[in-house]
Amino acid sequence: MPEELPLADATREGGRIDPGSVQLSLLSMQEIDGGAEAVVGVLFQEIVGGCSCGDEPYASPRWCRLRLRLDGEGTPQWSLLPD
Repeated sequence: MPEELPLADATREGGRIDPGSVQLSLLSMQEIDGGAEAVVGVLFQEIVGGCSCGDEPYASPRWCRLRLRLDGEGTPQWSLLPD
């Protein structure tokens, strides 16, 4: 599931996400036009390669908010919300 989220748009140092680090938290939810819309908080680790003294990648913690819209058929549509 992490690969389906637009998390690369929330990275700052390379755009690689550790998929095992992704944690979701429901912040709000409402019904809209025969479907639903939710705001989800996402905690994850961004992998930054080649920047440390030993030239080994390191993980940098990140957080973002995503909007999830479900239409009447339940098709998920994710989008990144601004800070």
